[in-house]
Amino acid sequence: MTAFKLLGVHVASDLKWMQHIDAITSKAASRLHLLKQLKRSGAGHDDMLYFYVTVIRTVLEYACPVWHSSLTAAQTKALESLQRRAMQVIFQNSDYTMSLIRAELDMLESRCNQLNEHF
Repeated sequence: MTAFKLLGVHVASDLKWMQHIDAITSKAASRLHLLKQLKRSGAGHDDMLYFYVTVIRTVLEYACPVWHSSLTAAQTKALESLQRRAMQVIFQNSDYTMSLIRAELDMLESRCNQLNEHF
């Protein structure tokens, strides 16, 4: 299988998105480490949430209208788990649903579906 990177999206010759999902989950996970460092340094919820939305979530959502509808359930779950981990760092004692409500965010799958509707 051959693949190439076009405008930040890893496109495989078989049009499967595993390589792209692996790349963005790896990139987002490394940035999640920075979020944990912010928490340790005493950053507030608002600052950590701003960091998540601008630095991590943008990686997870980049060009999702191109690839989101073709993901497997496991790939969707892998992306959502990164957001879940971020919410756990930011809102330590809240469950995922409550954290999303507090942050006024949607699940990644819902957000990508909304973005797909505009195309």
